[in-house]
Amino acid sequence: MNTTVSEYNTSDHYNVNLELGFLGNIPVNASELKLWLGGQYHSYFDAVFYKDTKATTFYGLHSLDLAGSLSWDISSKHALSSTISLPVFGLLVRPPWTGWDMYIVEHKDNRLPLYFRGKWTSLNDFFAFNWNIQYHFAITPGWSLTAEYQFSYYRTDELKTAIIPSNQFTIGTRLSF
Repeated sequence: MNTTVSEYNTSDHYNVNLELGFLGNIPVNASELKLWLGGQYHSYFDAVFYKDTKATTFYGLHSLDLAGSLSWDISSKHALSSTISLPVFGLLVRPPWTGWDMYIVEHKDNRLPLYFRGKWTSLNDFFAFNWNIQYHFAITPGWSLTAEYQFSYYRTDELKTAIIPSNQFTIGTRLSF
């Protein structure tokens, strides 16, 4: 977010979110409802850079999550679906200082180690969850319009308190083949 209020309120903000998992079907006694439960590997990284790399702060969590998904076929053209995931164990990545860190400076040309320099931990050092809800309108059997709301919340008191809430609204289309 940039503002003209002050030169000190400008920064570059990057967010990376990668999920890979498996959800198994749980039988439900209603034909229009489908339920899946399982787990996933989830890599989340949130970084803020002020004036290129004059000051940086970031939060990363590479975790194993419990995950669930529910879908409801309202009619042949309308459907709702929702997914939630809760990280339970992972690698928490936080810089030792917000602003300037010699390790970051030494690895400016090879940033990969920065994304995995952290502490193995569980729910005692962080709390996080990801939730989304989607509406689908079928135009044809393989093509639909979608509207989605996604909410994520990440918090840790490790080193210094970091609280990262995220709200995202998306409108798009989906093609299945």
